[in-house]
Amino acid sequence: MNDDLDKLLIDKVFENLPSDVNPVDYLMEVLHISRKSVYRRKKGELPFSFEEIVILSKELDFSIDELIAKSNENQAIFTHKADTLFEAKETFISMLEKYLDFYKKASQAKSFEGVFTMNRILLIFALNTTHLFRFFYYMWVHQGYNIPSNFRYSEMDFPPEILALSSKVWEHVRNVGNTTIILDELIFKNIFNEITYYYQRELLSTEEYIQLKDELLAYIKRLELIVSLGTNEYGSNYAIYLSKLNIESNSCCYKIDDDIESSFWVFGISPLYTTNNFVFTSHKKWIDSLKKYSTLISQSNELLQSKFFNEQYNYIVEASANLEKLM
Repeated sequence: MNDDLDKLLIDKVFENLPSDVNPVDYLMEVLHISRKSVYRRKKGELPFSFEEIVILSKELDFSIDELIAKSNENQAIFTHKADTLFEAKETFISMLEKYLDFYKKASQAKSFEGVFTMNRILLIFALNTTHLFRFFYYMWVHQGYNIPSNFRYSEMDFPPEILALSSKVWEHVRNVGNTTIILDELIFKNIFNEITYYYQRELLSTEEYIQLKDELLAYIKRLELIVSLGTNEYGSNYAIYLSKLNIESNSCCYKIDDDIESSFWVFGISPLYTTNNFVFTSHKKWIDSLKKYSTLISQSNELLQSKFFNEQYNYIVEASANLEKLM
């Protein structure tokens, strides 16, 4: 192991240790080594063995690949929490737990900056909804798991553990301020078209379709108020832009105190993310350039605000009315 990688490992181990645990005693117990051996590893005099690294990565939940990437800036390791090799409920809960840890840290940080690009509603911004959140879960299960293609929304078992956990995550998401969002002009049309697709396939009943449509309309009205005020009902500040260019996928750059992360939603509701500095810098540069082709609409441009939200709202009302006649 080279010196840089050895130091990164030592830093990661002690960074991830629980605050109420004595580091030396913990390592002695987990690795079954002497106190002297722990101190030698801590000082960098003796490297951890590969077996010890594997044990610690499992016990303290950090990625060995991430350490390797940090020791070489030319490599970037991405993490993806939603592994569909596992059962849907277990995987989804694991993903929500990641969000809980992340936003708990963000809400308690001295400084936070989050810059999003969005072409559809992100799961974290639908946690305070009833039907849309369930629909996101349904789409994720329907697309990612080996289930019959005619599996109906009404047949889905929505675990109460997921609902309870989502409420905990939302308590932190709603209180995180200093957030910038660049919206695609089709953001609400995209999710509505997905709802319509499942309805036309008769996987949604008319009642379920109407519930989702009405909640989406309410969501638009709620966002319109946030844009008008520049803040949500919990006092968190938002700068919201409307892009003139198509946004190909949802993404976000986060900076929490001195920690950075770039996330990319390319497989639905679960992101690929990395803490690689080069990726973060390039990603942030791209998002900043996108602002040149976007217009700030929060607390400004009232005519553009009104035009955008009326178009979204009227499109859904008219398209749903025509579809309900046909169905």
